[in-house]
Amino acid sequence: MDKNAAVTKKDLVDLEDRIDSRFKAQDTHLKEMEARLVEKIHDSQTELLRGFEKFQTANNIRMRKLEANLSNLDTSASMRLENLEERLLEIEKKLLLNGGSKGPKN
Repeated sequence: MDKNAAVTKKDLVDLEDRIDSRFKAQDTHLKEMEARLVEKIHDSQTELLRGFEKFQTANNIRMRKLEANLSNLDTSASMRLENLEERLLEIEKKLLLNGGSKGPKN
């Protein structure tokens, strides 16, 4: 190809057609890459959501166990406190019965 040869309109049209076909090929390639990238992002989101769901399920089980333990602890503490109050009341009754007839000590 002679670099100094005259360029015809047909040469320019051919060049334009080659450039257009390259841009179209690149555009098609970019659209395919974009579609693959969107699919990968969607797959990643799905995996993250599945991971969070598994974590949340395990966390819910732990929270229910803690709530049950706390409830049992509250019940146990309440029962022990009631028991102590009853025993203290009995002691106070005995002291009042025994001490009430003798009077206060000076």
